Amino acid sequence: MNKLQTLHLRTTPIIPLTYDDSLSYLEVLAKLTKTVNQCIETLDEMIDIANNHETRITALESDMINLRQEFVDFKAQIETQFSELEKALTAKVDQKIDEVNAKIAEIEKRFDTLSEELNARIDQLVADTNAQIAQLKAETQATLNQMQEEIREELASLTIELNTRLTAMERQLTEAIANLDRTLEAQVNLLKMWVEVKLEEFLENLPDYEGLLVVSPVTGQLVTVQTAINDIYEAGSRLLGLTAIEYDSLNLTADGYDALGLTAQEYDLYAKNFVNIPDPELWMYSPFDGQYVPLKTVIMSLCELHKDLDGNTLTATEYDALELEAQVYDDKEVTAYEYDWNARNLLTA
Repeated sequence: MNKLQTLHLRTTPIIPLTYDDSLSYLEVLAKLTKTVNQCIETLDEMIDIANNHETRITALESDMINLRQEFVDFKAQIETQFSELEKALTAKVDQKIDEVNAKIAEIEKRFDTLSEELNARIDQLVADTNAQIAQLKAETQATLNQMQEEIREELASLTIELNTRLTAMERQLTEAIANLDRTLEAQVNLLKMWVEVKLEEFLENLPDYEGLLVVSPVTGQLVTVQTAINDIYEAGSRLLGLTAIEYDSLNLTADGYDALGLTAQEYDLYAKNFVNIPDPELWMYSPFDGQYVPLKTVIMSLCELHKDLDGNTLTATEYDALELEAQVYDDKEVTAYEYDWNARNLLTA
């Protein structure tokens, strides 16, 4: 009967979000692993006991075989001696044949009786041995079954406890998030109220600038203050906004626009991010094919062009042909940048 192998669990502890007296998931898992390993060690000890009993039974069966063989040898020796004695007595004393025959018959009768008794004792010994073997097997199996049941019960208990703790932690986390949301909402409302009060105070104290003219920093023209503010807003804040022509080119239906879920501020400031119109700050015409593409695409194309010009890069087929083992590759200590730009020189040298 083979032994079971213990579990080997390696975990990496992390800093918990909150500290309390409860066990963490890793601690519960480690405790479960330790308990399972203890059960496995106990089961291995029972297996050793069962193996020892099997060894004793094997030795007892070997002794029985030797005893039978000795009996057979003894019987053959006696028969040989009786045969020689009978011949000697017949040759020497014919007149005592009847007496000798009677003695021989008596001896044979006693021998048969002894043989029967010995066979009976051997049969009894075999029966007792088989009974002991059966009893030991039954006791061992009962012990193993009990241990398996105890292990199942303990695993079930630990599983229930773990699920309970996880549920409690999830509930606590949900409550903490809800409390945080309520706190943030309250703080935001207070901030809004404070801003509104301050804005009202500012507007009340604001002098009349409607007729005041200033030079617009955007157009350089002499305009009102409100017009200058609008120019600054249009030039600085609405880089991702849509013009009327750009919006018309989208051919959006009312349902299509509603599906975007945009607020008025999001549409005014960031509409291009939601309708996939290329940002002129991040897009350009490709010098390779003249297509209007993102800057990332042009940069990657330039990198590939320079790699091809240097001829020091490897294709996947060329790398496979090298048949490099992982250890050999690691020993070369090649960085990702070096592999991208100089792999042919570094790996084929």
